[in-house]
Amino acid sequence: MLFFFKLGQYPKVVIHTDRKINIYEDGERVVIYCNITYGNEYNIIWQRNNMIIEDLDNYNFAPAGYGSHIVIRSFNRNLAGNYTCIANDSTVQVKSNNILRLQLACKTDYFE
Repeated sequence: MLFFFKLGQYPKVVIHTDRKINIYEDGERVVIYCNITYGNEYNIIWQRNNMIIEDLDNYNFAPAGYGSHIVIRSFNRNLAGNYTCIANDSTVQVKSNNILRLQLACKTDYFE
């Protein structure tokens, strides 16, 4: 099935989590969503710090309706960073219009 866009009209790609503030505890499970407007089927490419994520030991990838989601099994300092998703098909490639920054919560020990 071919899908044609009006001149200057491309799918909108939005990346998000279920939280407003993306600070996570060490070992916490994190789900990141990539939502795409328009009904075309796209291949989704996930990136962390502008590098394609290919690490299957720390991540699970899954389709989610018009988009995809990625699960970080156990968040840690090495997985913190800037996440984006890219939707592409044979005619167009669109990067998420926002960058999702995941941070590790700082633990502070108080001594009396």
